[in-house]
Amino acid sequence: MEKRIEENKDPLTGLYRGINIGETLAHLYTNHADPRGEYYLVCMAISSFSRFNSLCGYRKGDQLLETIGKIIAANYSCGIRVNGDTFLFLTGKNQEFEENPAAFLCGAIGEHIGTEYLKILTLALGISRIRRFEIPGRAVFEEAFTALGYAKNISPGHQAVFFDKKLRMWEEQKKNIEKNMFRALSNEEFKIYVQPKYAVAGNDCRSGEALVRWVSGDLGFIIPEQFIPLFEKNGFIVEIDFFVLTSIFKTLQRQLRENRRVYPISVNQSRATVAYPGYLERLQTVMEQYPIPLEYVQLEITESAMEGGGPEFLRLLAALRNMGFSIALDDFGSGYSSLSSLRSLPVDTLKIDKEFLRESDTSERSRTIIKNIVNMSKDLGITVVCEGVETEDQLLFLAKIGCDYAQGYYCAKPMPLSEYEGEYLRIPG
Repeated sequence: MEKRIEENKDPLTGLYRGINIGETLAHLYTNHADPRGEYYLVCMAISSFSRFNSLCGYRKGDQLLETIGKIIAANYSCGIRVNGDTFLFLTGKNQEFEENPAAFLCGAIGEHIGTEYLKILTLALGISRIRRFEIPGRAVFEEAFTALGYAKNISPGHQAVFFDKKLRMWEEQKKNIEKNMFRALSNEEFKIYVQPKYAVAGNDCRSGEALVRWVSGDLGFIIPEQFIPLFEKNGFIVEIDFFVLTSIFKTLQRQLRENRRVYPISVNQSRATVAYPGYLERLQTVMEQYPIPLEYVQLEITESAMEGGGPEFLRLLAALRNMGFSIALDDFGSGYSSLSSLRSLPVDTLKIDKEFLRESDTSERSRTIIKNIVNMSKDLGITVVCEGVETEDQLLFLAKIGCDYAQGYYCAKPMPLSEYEGEYLRIPG
């Protein structure tokens, strides 16, 4: 086994491959680390890697991976490439690392590939402590990997999370979330919120996006970042997606009956949901239960749902449009699609990933990409929504390039359904 591990190296980065992590890590630690020392096991990911490839090209992306491999090999122990953009290594316990774990890595990367690329590079680090004479294995890796997941979900910028007692408590909370999720759905603890979408030209609300919040009797208010990724992983997201969809159909039917002003509402359909066996049949059941004009409902499908879908996914989109739904491709630019792929995608609306707009404040390249997306979409008759609008300057930029809709906290925050109706959908008279 030892020979197999030593010979099993990644050709691009020169690091060990992430096969049988526990065994590989234990072997490398035993042979390359001092058991008397205290170490941190660092699980690092380039959380912006797909966007980096989109902006800079795949050749530059490979150069980035190769550079990281060299930096890890030269400065740390037991370097492993876990998968495409995720790495594992040991570092000695020291105060400088604890204060700013990403600083040295970013500086070294900038020296190799150019400091201008640091503006669009985001590192996330999950860190677990290894005590003296403790041989790390799968359990320590899982602690670091768990911490990495949290680092990825924090606000933009380089983030590092240490696996500590607080995180261990959150892992226990996750178990409680899974324990309570079915009961919460039955007890109507999940609440519908709506975030308005503003027409850029008129700076007024013309539609909204349905969102979900969880107000638990036992666990309190649970933010989506705490339960949505967990539900996507365990499959419960299918039930949540259909709960939101059914609620919106029912709400729109009531609004029409009350003779309110009615705006279209988009509803998220996760990757797991659209891949669910019998998805179209279950969708048809909702349509029959609450018949409404489908011009008021748009299905939002994330770009990541396309990965690996191929022709089958395109057929699903076509089937949804044939049923009468309009389709929005959410988080466009975050990974899979390219501008050239728009020609073959049966979609009506494009939602530009919010990271592009955030980077547009400092990156001319990002502004150019947004402008090109808007121009090509107009040529193809596709409506464009830009997410993450947080400043007046960003809204003015979108108006200048002819973007159709803006969504973000500058326009309006997500609000309870009743508040949305009272603010934007008043009953005439």
